[in-house]
Amino acid sequence: MSVILKKGTCADLLENVQPLTSANVQVIHIEEASEKTASWKQYIVHISDGFQSIPATLSLRLNKLVSSKKLGLHTVLKIEAYVRVELCTLRVVILRDVTIVGVADGVAGNPVYCDVSVEPQNAISKALEYLEQTSTSKIGVGPRGLTAASSLASANVRKTDGALTHGSFATDPLIKRIAPIGQMDRLPEMTCVGE
Repeated sequence: MSVILKKGTCADLLENVQPLTSANVQVIHIEEASEKTASWKQYIVHISDGFQSIPATLSLRLNKLVSSKKLGLHTVLKIEAYVRVELCTLRVVILRDVTIVGVADGVAGNPVYCDVSVEPQNAISKALEYLEQTSTSKIGVGPRGLTAASSLASANVRKTDGALTHGSFATDPLIKRIAPIGQMDRLPEMTCVGE
């Protein structure tokens, strides 16, 4: 079985294009974003279209695919449903429903990280504005840049290992055609198609 990754899929996700031109992406990195004391796990997957890569948050229901080893590095996903939100100065993609297509032997193409900030040149001022609107914060600019001591929990937002997650976006997607990684189809050929 041949799978095609198409240039622009990651950019389409960030721009909230519906429907996506191509829904196939490859997982190239997985990181746990939940706090060590949390009773649940939250994962961020870095996905690639072969040309660009972006971080995407898995909905809570999809998180168990990582912990059960059904979703791992080099897994190719077909995105069935997603949500793109703007949080502070970031465009956040949340995968709500995926189909696991298979696993490739390595990373397809040579993906470059795509900037997920809304307005990179105004990031600090937007962050300050957001913090002022959502909580009582002590904000300052020091030798290491912007610092904020804030009660973000009141806005249902948590900062975990540099990633912002929002509790109300954890929706219940359907999980389709899932099998353990060892039982998935190995993908003999991956093609990256660009313009």
